[in-house]
Amino acid sequence: MTQKLGIPLLIGNYALPSTTEPVTQAQAIELRGPSVVISFNVLTAVMQAVNGIYARGCTPIIQVTAPAPNTVVFGASNSDVGKAEGQYLAAYVKQHNWAANTVTVLGLQDPGLGESIGLRISDCQAAVQAALPGVRVDNLPSVAPSTADAQTKTTDWLTAHPNDHHVLVCTIADIFAIGATNAFQGANRTADGVVMGAGGGSDATPVIKAGGAFVGTVDFGWSGYANYLVPLAMDIFEDKPVPTEIHQQLHVLDKSNIP
Repeated sequence: MTQKLGIPLLIGNYALPSTTEPVTQAQAIELRGPSVVISFNVLTAVMQAVNGIYARGCTPIIQVTAPAPNTVVFGASNSDVGKAEGQYLAAYVKQHNWAANTVTVLGLQDPGLGESIGLRISDCQAAVQAALPGVRVDNLPSVAPSTADAQTKTTDWLTAHPNDHHVLVCTIADIFAIGATNAFQGANRTADGVVMGAGGGSDATPVIKAGGAFVGTVDFGWSGYANYLVPLAMDIFEDKPVPTEIHQQLHVLDKSNIP
């Protein structure tokens, strides 16, 4: 698509969870004098530093997923992601006739990703509570954005809660969901866990399809992002009015609809 339009494309790797590479990459990109920047930075600790580099060059910023002042936001509505996860989990409980007072809704939180992305957890839990009054809510408050840390923290929680057999897991992204799934498997408690992811990438779908605790993920439609972002960047460059927030439609992928 960029070849047809004749738009030079610069790409930098923020290397999540690094807090130095986003700044380094932003400096390198801004030196090239970009017309519009599409920034997929989700770390609140460096948001101001990264966007300040672009702002000093008067470069318009499209923020992917994580909102920031003076930017246009594109990506999944974090609140809608949480609601979709929670509604699916609540439906799962009803289909399996579990009593609400036997259910724990566990959230894998990462405060470093900010309040907005945190809605994926809180709104997931709220949706389950609305559908199933009486469920218990618990959180792992400091999970780093990695499969390994999600697995370690979930394993520790399972060890501390040996009698919890109906555990619904709300996550921010598929990397957390895969880690939680590994924890249930490693503890020989696959039947105790019902894990929801977010993203719908190729790393998640084979795990869901194989069966186990990881039952579904909210699909962001990554392959279609360019269809939104390139026209949006062109409109901004041409000084056309654009919305301050743009969100794509979401749906859940599970064993019933994964090819």
